Amino acid sequence: KIGNSVTARLYFNFTATNNTSGFYIGGLPYSPTLNHYGGGNIGYLPGVDTGPWAAPLVNSNHISFYNSNATNNLITNNVLGGVQRSIILEVFYQTG
Repeated sequence: KIGNSVTARLYFNFTATNNTSGFYIGGLPYSPTLNHYGGGNIGYLPGVDTGPWAAPLVNSNHISFYNSNATNNLITNNVLGGVQRSIILEVFYQTG
């Protein structure tokens, strides 16, 4: 964190649940000033087509993902197939 700008770089392994709830990554160290803003990119998520995913969004203290198509649907856990995954992700946002 520099001033009110936060950059978080993540690399971790996780086992995805297989349900239709939204896929979120929690535990951000600072809450954003505005919800549903931010940006960044997914550098690595093998076995998942993230091409149609929009840039990550920060809401409260978690990261969420949406399809960039016209429907703008929240990415759900079942897209990850309920198996072990690895992800490399960078996100940036503003905090108070």
